[in-house]
Amino acid sequence: TETRNYISDYLPFNFALVKYKYHNETNALQEYMKILSIAQSEVKKWGGKVYFVYLPHTNHYFGKNKYLYSLRLSQKLIKKIKENNMNFIDLKQGVIDIYPNPKDLYPLQIPGHLNEKGYELISKYILKNL
Repeated sequence: TETRNYISDYLPFNFALVKYKYHNETNALQEYMKILSIAQSEVKKWGGKVYFVYLPHTNHYFGKNKYLYSLRLSQKLIKKIKENNMNFIDLKQGVIDIYPNPKDLYPLQIPGHLNEKGYELISKYILKNL
């Protein structure tokens, strides 16, 4: 249906990418929340739940300032998700920030995808919080 196509077309994309279509932070945030609201309504119809899982950008741990826009927007998005009582799993606070050296969760301590240990920890945390 039209609603399902709308959700599948937009929801998987990074929040920062939505900004390029809607030209400013306010519109991007409103559009992303609209998409999440539609997803939540659709899933609720069949008795399911939508979870927003926040995996922070590596800039948080490697001190690079390349994506400050997405860091700023992610905080605004998280605030909106909490204000709207959406299910929220915070991998930053629940896993990565409490690990003794978060850089050890990345291969060769290089920014990018998590390593095997990183994915193991976040998958266990997600399962525990569903």
